[in-house]
Amino acid sequence: MRGFLVSAALVAMVSGCVSNEKMIEAAAAGRTSDVLEALDNGADATFRSRAPGAHGDTVLSAAARNGHLNTVEALFRKGVKADDQPEAIIAAAGGGHASVVRSLLDHGASSNAVLPTDTPGGELRTPLGMASFHGKGKVVRLLLGAKADPKANSSVALRHAIRGGHEDLAELLMSKGADPKATGPDRRTTLHLAAGLRQGERRGMNRSALLRKLHKAGVPVDAADAQGDTPLMLAVRSEAFRHVETLVELGADPNKPIEGAGTPARWADKHSGQSPEMAKIARMLVQE
Repeated sequence: MRGFLVSAALVAMVSGCVSNEKMIEAAAAGRTSDVLEALDNGADATFRSRAPGAHGDTVLSAAARNGHLNTVEALFRKGVKADDQPEAIIAAAGGGHASVVRSLLDHGASSNAVLPTDTPGGELRTPLGMASFHGKGKVVRLLLGAKADPKANSSVALRHAIRGGHEDLAELLMSKGADPKATGPDRRTTLHLAAGLRQGERRGMNRSALLRKLHKAGVPVDAADAQGDTPLMLAVRSEAFRHVETLVELGADPNKPIEGAGTPARWADKHSGQSPEMAKIARMLVQE
């Protein structure tokens, strides 16, 4: 009899998980009526999905992530709370869903919500940071108007903006008080982040103007990150000739020893055969 009761409880638990997952799937697709029906039948609005690719979403964050305002507002009418589900506003902000972000704010979500990292560099996730990383300028401005603090979490939003390649948003955040001298958990400065190229960027990408502004704001040109790399070393490895040229002009030392890599000049010289761009970098640095 006891075994039967345990088996029945297990079946009920599995059945509940399946219905919760289907509800979250419906929310992600904006099928509001299916979501409401699931809730009426006892589905758990606080359940977090374990399905692959579902981001650990709740029903609210699944709807918010995909920009389904009608579903979000229907959930609020059902009594679902926004203030204890920070992932909802963070997901909506990263997706650029301004109307959903505004609704979440109106229902108690914090413009300064924060979650642990799942991003490059070990950085925290915030609504302002994710909107900045993905270049969602309308949402960035909405959040700033809702008292999102650009200085919060060591100015993490600024580093996200630079990582995402959005110089206009980086400049906006600095104008609102973000500190370009703040560093992240990997000790990379904003100069580190601006100096290198991300995968898929054109080698001709030129952020020299941003490099100059960051340096003028007091960011040290030869600071080492947690791996010992300087901004110049990252620019060299990325074959970003214009960035290398600008950093040297700003005083970066091509002969500064880098643990495990020699110096930026030696590294470029050693790898000068891999591309015409690297050969050009090597010629410039070896002359310094």
